[in-house]
Amino acid sequence: GIGLGAPLRVIGVGDSIIAGTGVRDQCNSLTATYARLLQGRLQRDVEWRVHGFNGATSASVLHKLAPAVPSAHVYLLSMGVNDVTHGVEPRRFAANLDGTFELLRRKSPDAMILFGGLPPLDTFPALPWPLRSILAQRAKDLQRTAVDVAARHPHTACFHFPPEMPRDQFASDGFHPAESA
Repeated sequence: GIGLGAPLRVIGVGDSIIAGTGVRDQCNSLTATYARLLQGRLQRDVEWRVHGFNGATSASVLHKLAPAVPSAHVYLLSMGVNDVTHGVEPRRFAANLDGTFELLRRKSPDAMILFGGLPPLDTFPALPWPLRSILAQRAKDLQRTAVDVAARHPHTACFHFPPEMPRDQFASDGFHPAESA
C-alpha cells in the first residue's frame, strides 16, 4: 500500500489458479498481481486474500469456499477447469456459477465480480491427444455458459482467453499458468 485512503479489498475465490499453483510464492499469484495493478492504477491501498484449493469444482466453490469469504470491493473468481475434467454438464455448471454470483452479491452488493473464464485446453502441454481436444470442447461449452450467466448479473465480467497460449505461459507441470502468465 501507499497509505492513501481506506484500502480496497480484493478476494480471490476458487480453484488452483487462486490457490497459487504454478507460482513460487503467493505474492506472484493472480490475486496478488491483480491487487498490485489495481493499487498502481487507482493509487489506493489494496488488501488481498485468497480462498482457494487445488481441485475445487464449481460445486465446491459454491458450497465450501464462497460462504466463507468476507465482503470485498472486487472478487476474482476462478472455476470450471475441474468441472471440465469431471464431466460436469453445462446446465449444472451454470447453476453453480449463478449461485456463486448471487452469494457473493449478497455479501457485497456493489462489488465487481470478475470471472476468470476457461482457458483453451487444446493448448495445454500436459494433455495428450485425443483427450486434449475432448476437454477443449467441454471448456468451450462451459465458457459459453459462463458468458451467458455473467451477462445476467450486474457488475460482473467474464474474461476471454486468447485462442492460443504459448508454452512459456505454463508452469513446469504443463497445466497451470506460469508466473509470467
